[in-house]
Amino acid sequence: MTKILANTDFALHIADFENSLLEQHWSNKEERMTEYDYKEEMKNYLKFVTTYKFRRALINTRDFNFIIKPDVQQWVDTKIATEASKIIHAIAFVIPTDAFAEASIRQVMMERNAMYVNIEFFDDLEQARQWLLTK
Repeated sequence: MTKILANTDFALHIADFENSLLEQHWSNKEERMTEYDYKEEMKNYLKFVTTYKFRRALINTRDFNFIIKPDVQQWVDTKIATEASKIIHAIAFVIPTDAFAEASIRQVMMERNAMYVNIEFFDDLEQARQWLLTK
């Protein structure tokens, strides 16, 4: 059973309770997302992970279109990844075609606390989902 947990201007969060999977689909096609917006979405992500104890996350960043600055990367590491990595054990990223946004996402997830989680990057949403279901 899936359920929409939140649908904001920048992210859609879907729960697949049967598979302990949280999907986060970013949408920033117009590139209007601010640092504040990004942090709010990450707080939502953490709230859903901790509330429902999701073991897997699928993060679709195809339409992310946002560069995460080093200080914000550090904030994600200390405020989000530290807590989420205590619960989540596998994350699949569907990466954007924008090279700068992709590099930004990879760097955030390779920070110290994220290294405790099994992380893979994909071009295809269904391949990402299938990989997660084996973890």
